[in-house]
Amino acid sequence: MTVEIALAKKRKYEKNYTKKIKTDHGEVRIYDEKHVKDRWKKKVNKLKSLDSDITKLRKKYKEDLKSDDPKVRTLAAVVSLIDETAMRVGNDDSVDEFGTFGATTLKKEHARVSGSKIRFKFKGKKGVDQDVEVSDAGVV
Repeated sequence: MTVEIALAKKRKYEKNYTKKIKTDHGEVRIYDEKHVKDRWKKKVNKLKSLDSDITKLRKKYKEDLKSDDPKVRTLAAVVSLIDETAMRVGNDDSVDEFGTFGATTLKKEHARVSGSKIRFKFKGKKGVDQDVEVSDAGVV
């Protein structure tokens, strides 16, 4: 997003406030009731769309967990892991720079399979120790 677009968007919202209150930390704008209702309506519509998209995504990765292709199953397992545990995605730069991991950068030593469960223990973002257990048979 360019600076001009960001400024234009900011100006659009500035027109809708009815009152400005100065505080020690800046300004607080009070918006008119119609503007607030319109904003909530847009937010609700976005959430409905997101709900539909997540439902499609879940259906797809559950199908892919049964695939004969190991790459497809692996990707489906990672997406399932992120969805079911809210685990962060992770990236190679974080592994290299900070020694922290996420769903896409986990190593064999992070996982322990015990019967129908798999437990992941690893250092996550900001060095926080993570201990995540999954019992979804397709993922395990």
